[in-house]
Amino acid sequence: MLSNDIIDQLVSISSKLDNMILPEDNITQEKISHLKNIIITLSDRHSELSKTDLQILISQLQAALIDLDEATNNRIEMLNFVNNIAPK
Repeated sequence: MLSNDIIDQLVSISSKLDNMILPEDNITQEKISHLKNIIITLSDRHSELSKTDLQILISQLQAALIDLDEATNNRIEMLNFVNNIAPK
């Protein structure tokens, strides 16, 4: 099972993500929602996850983090491009 420290860190990251997105950024909101659902499942201390279920959730968590990273990097690249071509 995951340690309580790891679970607490994941929950903290999840709550901080809510404050970093724009309301009109539906794609990022969807990716964060998916990530948060995985974190909620992992953090449910009352559930008895089998080792296989835990491995699947950890794999899904990793994929969701990579997916969110790609989405935010694409947004940053777009904002940098717009900033570079904007009249100064």
